[in-house]
Amino acid sequence: MAKPKKKPERTKNTSLPFVKMGAPRKYSHPDILEMHINEYVSKCKEVGKPLTMIGFACYADVDKDSLTNWMAHKSHDLFRPTKRLKTLCEEDLVNRAILQNNPTGAIFALKCNHGYMETNKTITEHKMFDPNEQASESVDNLLKSLKNDKQDQKVIDITPEDKE
Repeated sequence: MAKPKKKPERTKNTSLPFVKMGAPRKYSHPDILEMHINEYVSKCKEVGKPLTMIGFACYADVDKDSLTNWMAHKSHDLFRPTKRLKTLCEEDLVNRAILQNNPTGAIFALKCNHGYMETNKTITEHKMFDPNEQASESVDNLLKSLKNDKQDQKVIDITPEDKE
């Protein structure tokens, strides 16, 4: 009887170079991104347009998800400039909320994009319950209401009269 043939072991091919997927980076250095941020801020101030992350993404021709990814990883070399842009947008929104008569839009944006939230404060009081006191008050109230009911009632005599 013949021995079964052994299957060859699979090994990783380490001779192939690592290939990066996707488009090349738009910003190879943080200073270039910082320069574009400064240009965007100055142009928005000239025109009176509010600073937004999406506005910068359109201005710089960068996907908004890329900005989010750069801010999500603190070790990323574009983290600091992107974080600075977000802070500038937040400052602009706060200034608009203070200066405008109807700051609803700025408040909404601050809640959605910068973690602001409204809080409600509820104060509760705790009172000890004494069943004896509660029961005696209930009985007293019941007796008072019965007395009041009797005073309000009129008595009508319906007994037949004696005819003699």
